[in-house]
Amino acid sequence: MAHHPDGEFFTLVIDGRSEDRRLHGLGAVLLVEDLPLTPEVRSEMAMMYDVMEFATALKPAALLHLHHLGALTATYLDPDIRVYADLRDVFESAASAGMALTPHMLRPYPDDDLRLQPSDVMHSGMYNLGFLSTGPAAIRFLAWWCERLKTDAVVDLQQALFTDQRWMDWSTSFERPAILHDPGLNVAYWNLHERRVVEVEGGFEVNGGPLRFFHFSGYDPLTPWLLSKHMLDRPRPLLSEMPGLRTLADAYGAELVEQRHTELRTKRYRLDRLPDGSLLNPYERRLYRDAVLGRDARIGAPPDLVAEPYGLRPWLDEPLPAREGLPPITRTEFALWRTRPDLVAAFPEPFGAHAESFASWLLHDPHSPSHARPRPLGMPRHSDAGLSRAGWSVAAYARAELGVGGAGRRVAKLVAHSGIPSELVGYTGTSLSRQAHAPWRAVADRARYNHTILCVNADQTPSAIHDLGLPKANGALVGYWFWELESFPAHYRRAMDMVDEIWVSSEFNRRSISELSDTPVRLVPLPMRAPSPPTALRRQDLGLPEDRFVFLVNFDYLSVMKRKNPLGALRAYLAAFGPDDGACLVIKSINGEYRRGERERVRLAATGRPDVVLLEDYVTASEMAAMIEVSDAYVSLHRSEGYGLNIADAFALGTPVIATAYSGNMDFCDSGNTLLVPASKVPVGPGAEPYDATSPWAEPDLDVASSHMRRLFDDRSIGEDLVARGRERAAHFSAERLGNELRPVLLDLMMGTMR
Repeated sequence: MAHHPDGEFFTLVIDGRSEDRRLHGLGAVLLVEDLPLTPEVRSEMAMMYDVMEFATALKPAALLHLHHLGALTATYLDPDIRVYADLRDVFESAASAGMALTPHMLRPYPDDDLRLQPSDVMHSGMYNLGFLSTGPAAIRFLAWWCERLKTDAVVDLQQALFTDQRWMDWSTSFERPAILHDPGLNVAYWNLHERRVVEVEGGFEVNGGPLRFFHFSGYDPLTPWLLSKHMLDRPRPLLSEMPGLRTLADAYGAELVEQRHTELRTKRYRLDRLPDGSLLNPYERRLYRDAVLGRDARIGAPPDLVAEPYGLRPWLDEPLPAREGLPPITRTEFALWRTRPDLVAAFPEPFGAHAESFASWLLHDPHSPSHARPRPLGMPRHSDAGLSRAGWSVAAYARAELGVGGAGRRVAKLVAHSGIPSELVGYTGTSLSRQAHAPWRAVADRARYNHTILCVNADQTPSAIHDLGLPKANGALVGYWFWELESFPAHYRRAMDMVDEIWVSSEFNRRSISELSDTPVRLVPLPMRAPSPPTALRRQDLGLPEDRFVFLVNFDYLSVMKRKNPLGALRAYLAAFGPDDGACLVIKSINGEYRRGERERVRLAATGRPDVVLLEDYVTASEMAAMIEVSDAYVSLHRSEGYGLNIADAFALGTPVIATAYSGNMDFCDSGNTLLVPASKVPVGPGAEPYDATSPWAEPDLDVASSHMRRLFDDRSIGEDLVARGRERAAHFSAERLGNELRPVLLDLMMGTMR
């Protein structure tokens, strides 16, 4: 409106009510009943579509309405578009050609694995319909498009449907729209590989010309380090590498906050619920759509929602016809089955041979994905005449460079020190981490012994048991598990029933899992590093500054960055030191390429501080140990740890530790060997999957952490005292001592399975 004061502005509120017409700042407010759609069609569309589908499905009807009001041109703009310059020539193109469109991009994508990919555009359509300008000559096409979108504005990639957009690909065959190639139009995350946004006096330019409008699709002012949520963890445009774009996004985010967007967006979509107040699920919407289209005779005809506005829920809850003697299922239950490939595979005939088993599944937990493939609680015991019974196979991510892989290798060392014959068996599973670690002993491809310790977590236990053919005949099967919250997820019960015992590394884990498990849970601590000669590697070999006091943080992005909390350590450091104080924070990470959005957040937080060093590549195990050894302090401001391998390594390698006083590390951390950071309990919150957002974990006190950092820097004798006590503690957890303690446990398990 600022750039076109002579134009008229309309806002369509798709779940609006009559009182919404009085809303200010939106121009003229339109409601769905204003559009050229019958009441029956409006009701059907509102029920079959989710919020995004419904909004896009109404687009041609809204444009037709404006032309019926006499508009020479009617232009649609997504609500996440911001206009920066005059668009009069765009409107003139639409008036002349009938339609004006902007392609998603003007140049091909680079040949890489980052988002977007050509396949994304082929799924979503060649033209981005966050913007569309039309003239009177477009009415014929708009009418055809409007008809298609009455039922076919769904997201169904298998049917080549993506809301309203794929249909626009037909426009160049039916009409002759103006295809706009100005790079300043509809700039967005999907075309920044070809467009460079720079800040200039008085505004912004794109490729040397004015920025006309920017499409902030997927931008969230609460996650300002990420340009769009739609790029997931593989964003191609990175704000840390594009200062002009970052300035643009920050300014837009500030405007959103000023306009109370973060508050207003929490208001629920009114059409998510039926008139009776019940929630309408996505699979119920799909079933209703198929009923409207008459695509499945088993469903039957839907109710007339104009005549029966309260009729949809009773219809959905109504049992479908079933054979005599078999339990019936409702339309809602059938809708769930149809949209879940795992349920279709588990219960191919829900109205016949599998009716009872499907009904049983529904009764137990109709929404839990952990029970999507019901299997016997115990796995069949495989026989293998060639096995040697008198020994243990430790199956682990033997070569993987990740925490649970390191834990598995330590368990193998622990069992070896028990004196009982054993081996290390390699397992890869779905691990994305580099498989380049050279274990301390040979790695077997298959288990030779009857008895197995499976060092994969509960979520991977069923698939690992299947892949490795476990448990063996008359053999014991132990699961060595980690978990990082006080409550263990109930959907892992099935994995619990597959093992004879569950072993854990910390009392924190033992309490968490024991509360849920009928399977015995045993505390079996991990061995810490044995004393070794000082490393021959120097700081310069490892990328560390030689002339500064180095605080080291180390984490894996695949281990949930929010839990590891490197940003907390960074904030504490920045509060304690200026860039010229003589200190340095080194943040060592791996697998950031799989979590590019989170990595971007860390990079942006470190911008402008040369004393913060980001090391983002893999190093060998010996190099990582050397990095801990030559640093002046190791910092772990975690929100929760199942154990704390890096903290334990710092103890053994003689490096002072600052750590959160919470979770698994408290089995070996105390106020004598660690500068402990107190913490308060807070909910996990969003963005930390697979952890339940409502569960508690710790929020370390960053003021105390900052004070600890400064004390270590100012008084080196504090660190010397911590190192001495830390090494004493590490010696208590030697592989020799723990192996001797484990020997009778292993023998008892072996004898128990042979009785």
